Amino acid sequence: MSFLLSIIVLVMIALRKSILRSIDILRLGSKALRKLPMTLVFPVFIVVILFGIFCWAAFVSASLASAGDTVVVSVHELVEQMQSSTNSTLA
Repeated sequence: MSFLLSIIVLVMIALRKSILRSIDILRLGSKALRKLPMTLVFPVFIVVILFGIFCWAAFVSASLASAGDTVVVSVHELVEQMQSSTNSTLA
């Protein structure tokens, strides 16, 4: 355990500047949150707005999909009709 503890202490000494820098960054972030607390709530508003737009688009898509009657057309019948109409006009 003493060997492991000495390695951890050596790593902390070697990374002392990086640790102090990260502590300063955390302090700066806490100051920013104290001055602008809405930065925590702002992403929630964006998500709610995007969810609303998605719901509206889904509603419009469902309304368009259910509008009118579905007509099933056979391609073979259309081709036969086209061939018979061209044959009758040529004769």
